[in-house]
Formats: sequence, C-alpha cells, structure tokens
Amino acid sequence: MFIAITPYRNLTVQDLEHYRTLATDIDGLILRTPMPMDQLEQWIEQIVRQGFPKDKLIAHNDIQLLERQHLSAIHFKESAEELESFVDTHPNIRVSQSTHSAATIQRAANLDLDFVLYGHIFPTKSKPGLAPRTAEEVWAAVAQPIPVVALGGITLTNISQLPKGFAGIAAISLFENVTTSEMKALRKEWSDYV
Repeated sequence: MFIAITPYRNLTVQDLEHYRTLATDIDGLILRTPMPMDQLEQWIEQIVRQGFPKDKLIAHNDIQLLERQHLSAIHFKESAEELESFVDTHPNIRVSQSTHSAATIQRAANLDLDFVLYGHIFPTKSKPGLAPRTAEEVWAAVAQPIPVVALGGITLTNISQLPKGFAGIAAISLFENVTTSEMKALRKEWSDYV
C-alpha cells in the first residue's frame, strides 16, 4: 500500500499533474493542505476531471470536505476526538488514522479502521531533533491486528532498511518528488521488502 500525502501548502496545477501521473502507482492521496475550502474543492474537481480516481482521494481530518466532495475516505489525526462517533455514523467510509504508539494502533483496530499510519521510522525534516521509533516500538506496532503503514523519512535508498511487518509506506516528500522511473524502482524495492 502506497499512500501519498500532499505537502502542507497550497496545491498547484503542477501538483495536480504530478499526482495524476502517480494515480496508478499509489493507493491513496491524503489531502493535507491549508488551502481554503473553495480552492481545495476546485483542485479536487480538476484532478478528478483529469482522470485521478476519486476513490483514492482521502480527506485529512475534514468531515465537511469529505461530505461536500462525496469522498469515500478520511484520515484522522491521532488526537481526533470525533473519530469514534464518526466511525459509528459512517459505516461505508474508509477511515484511517495517524498513530505514534501500539496502544493507539490497538484502539484503531478495535474501531475496525482500515489502516493506520505509524511513525516516524527514519529521521525526517518534519520532526527535527525527534528520534525515530525504536525497534521495540516498531515491533509492538506491527504486531497489532490492523494494516500498519510506515511513515517518516522514507526514501528510495532506505526502504530496504525498513523493519519488517509494515503493510505499506506513506510519505510526503518521497511521493512529491518521485519520477516515473523512480516509482518503478520504488515498486521493485517494495516487492523485495515484502
């Protein structure tokens, strides 16, 4: 499972074209952006018109966006208070969550979420000075009864060092900057990993 996460900035036409070229190679695109709702909705409508599968678009912690755009998936922050009630009232929506502990992953499994993102696995620019998860923490995370997707500092050169047991990878910069040929190399690295 490959989950791309948009960079936290206003998305451009170039971003739209880039993610559209990745559409067949990724399983989801989390829309994590500070864009105003109307601009983000226009961007969504445009990328869908250009062939990006709508069912691969994932609202980031925004129930209103999910409902207004008739999306079929949402990703919640670890601290989202509305997660449990949302799951109860939206049985047909795919739900995922960011996690940082085995206990949170177990809670997500108990709620029957589709998958969790867990990290960070490697040092990353988005968490400067914060140590990656330990081997023991990773082992406890991937032992949970839910698909656990690795997040944090993953690159083409370190995917082979990823601890075993993950169901996929999620990334911002990796998928933001990857070329078509690098995507093929990433697929090969992932098939070697699993």
